[in-house]
Amino acid sequence: MAQPKGIIRWQTLSGEPITVGDVTITPQSQALIICLPFGGLVWNRPVAVLVEHNAPVTSGDYTIVTASEVSAGIGFGYGLGGGVGPKPSEGETTSEAEAQETQEQPSGFGGGGGGGGAAMARPVAVISVGPQGGSRFNPLWTPPKSPWPFSPC
Repeated sequence: MAQPKGIIRWQTLSGEPITVGDVTITPQSQALIICLPFGGLVWNRPVAVLVEHNAPVTSGDYTIVTASEVSAGIGFGYGLGGGVGPKPSEGETTSEAEAQETQEQPSGFGGGGGGGGAAMARPVAVISVGPQGGSRFNPLWTPPKSPWPFSPC
């Protein structure tokens, strides 16, 4: 497959399909790719998971498709810091080793990092296709998203 040329590209990519039994799952993502002479940057975000059944889900003469909202997020951070303490006064020492050292200020340096992520999916609608070829879209009611676990609807 020929790769698009250009310094900045926006692409939709498909991952490796995974098949379990009669179900095949293929992840899809969008990528922002920035190519520079000395390197590059790639930002990826998941956009879809394609689910294929060898046999469609049916109920009587109707074929049923579930539409879902899927969202995911990821984050990371890193920090560094350093500092210098106060210079000890003339007569103040805490050990012989410190007494032998020159009157330098004590200093320190440290760093740390971390990351995390979360994902959520919920069904939002059912699409049913009837025997005559007509389709029907049935939205599913779910409680509103709220920061309060027992808030009135």
